[in-house]
Parts: sequence; structure tokens; C-alpha cells
Amino acid sequence: MPETVAPGPIGLPDPARRSDRAYRAILDAAKGLLEEHGFAAISVDQIAKRAGVGKQTIYRWWPNKAAVVLEAHGEQAAAHVPVPDTGSIRGDLRRIAEDFANTLANTAAGRVCIELIGEAQHDAEFAEAYREIFVTARRAVVLAVLRRGRDRGEVRHDIDLEYATDMLFGPIWYRGLTQHAPLTRTFARAAADMLTDAIALID
Repeated sequence: MPETVAPGPIGLPDPARRSDRAYRAILDAAKGLLEEHGFAAISVDQIAKRAGVGKQTIYRWWPNKAAVVLEAHGEQAAAHVPVPDTGSIRGDLRRIAEDFANTLANTAAGRVCIELIGEAQHDAEFAEAYREIFVTARRAVVLAVLRRGRDRGEVRHDIDLEYATDMLFGPIWYRGLTQHAPLTRTFARAAADMLTDAIALID
């Protein structure tokens, strides 16, 4: 968030208000440029120009372009992910998989998610922020669904739930990153069904 600035003298513009306006303008500029051109094609110079600020203002709050873009889409991407309850583990996993596939394939937040994953490979601090925004909440939802399924007698008790979570997201991530084939609802449902069959408690 923007740094706190002491209010200016009576009768003059409040610097804190100016800082907040600049902060929001930078994030809005980053969002707009990203949607128009993609991450690789934009620069801090372009963000500063569209926001009507100097580059030094951007570097006061963010270390680089990737950090600006991550925060610009962070609120939307990290919005509360509901835990589905369709009445069955198969239905719940299908819904999660379909939602994630649609996000990666068809939304601005999904495009950011894919474009920024490379940045997370060589910057530990950035990687932690990236996971908090794009990974943690969705994993928590899957784990909650799997635990509930185990309690209801749908999931075997010997299953490693963390590993099972990776099994759901792994194929979707792989297809989204490599784009060797379309990332479709049908594919997402198939990934969910394969996991369901693998972990099912069989009488």
C-alpha cells in the first residue's frame, strides 16, 4: 500500500490524498496496459506515462514491473474462492477444475497468472507473493473438499491429500503453460474424474 504521508498545511492539497491517487492510477494503468498488450510488451515507462507519474514514484512502492502487475491483479485473483458442495466429491472436484481451467484460459487474471510464473522462478520474495495470490486459496479449497469427502466415506483414508491436490491442478497447469492442446471444460472434468476414481473408497 502507499506510504503514509503527513497532511499538508491548511489551504494546500493533502499529499496523502495525492499519493493515494497516484497509487491507484498506477495500478489501473498496469491493468489496462496488460489487457491491451500482455506482460512482455509493457514497461515501467509505459505504466508511468499512462498513470501520469514519474518512474521514481513507481519504484518508491514496487521493485519492478512484475511486482506492479502482480498487485494490480492481486485483489481480483485472490478473491474468496468458495468451497463447492454439490453433494459428491466428483461434483465438487469437477466444479473446482472447471473454474480453474476457465480462469487460466479465458480471464485477464489467468493470463497474468501464466505470464508471471517465470518471474517466480528466480525471485523468492516475488514467488511467495505469487503463491499467496494465485495458489494458496485454491489449494485450501481442494483440501477442504477432500477432507470432507474422506469424512463422508468417499475418499480412502490412506490418500495423501496434498499429493491428491497436486494431481488435480497439475494437468490443468501443464496444459495452460504449454498450450499443446486447448484448455477446455471437458479436459478439466476429465482431470477431476481421473482423480476421483484414483482416490475413491471402494466397498
